[in-house]
Amino acid sequence: MPSIIYKFAGPTSTLTVSTTPVSTTIAPTQGGGEQANFAAFLNTGTTLAAVSVAPSSGGTITAVFPTTIAPALGFVLPAQMQQPMLVAVPANNFFVSAITNSSVAPVIFITPAVAQS
Repeated sequence: MPSIIYKFAGPTSTLTVSTTPVSTTIAPTQGGGEQANFAAFLNTGTTLAAVSVAPSSGGTITAVFPTTIAPALGFVLPAQMQQPMLVAVPANNFFVSAITNSSVAPVIFITPAVAQS
């Protein structure tokens, strides 16, 4: 089975998360005709972070923690990650929203990536 190799496609952005949703738009570096349709997410904080991603042209999305009654779009990053989680994102520019459930504010690092075959 072939392996997929990813290369970073832009500068790393940081997002300091709080109990109120915070957001940013990520703009990968364009070059070589490649579309950045993945991103590496790394939570270095001591608390969980819920993250939602949307196309930057399609408006915004607000991150929330899922519950039994109300599932949420997005994913939850564990605390004190040792390796980033690679997630498929809308091609090129994308919007990221994140929230934590603690007064301790984690920092999330977000780096656009491109799949290489």
